[in-house]
Amino acid sequence: MSFYWILWLMMSIQVGGWSWMQWRAGKFSDKEYLIWTVTMLSGQSAGGVDCAINGAWGAMFLNIFFFVSTILGGIKRYRGMS
Repeated sequence: MSFYWILWLMMSIQVGGWSWMQWRAGKFSDKEYLIWTVTMLSGQSAGGVDCAINGAWGAMFLNIFFFVSTILGGIKRYRGMS
């Protein structure tokens, strides 16, 4: 198995998480939101590695922005949990 298969698997997990969010119309319980956050971070991490390997620094900058936004959203939701 090549290294890219792992990246593609991680990106497909993100696509699955995104599809799940669309299916649920963005309405998640706190636990589901945290699981969704992990699926997003999985794909964003893989995308970042792919950008670094290929020297796509503009895309890497955007990927870092979404990665940080996702982490901050997850932290905000976690801190608001009862």
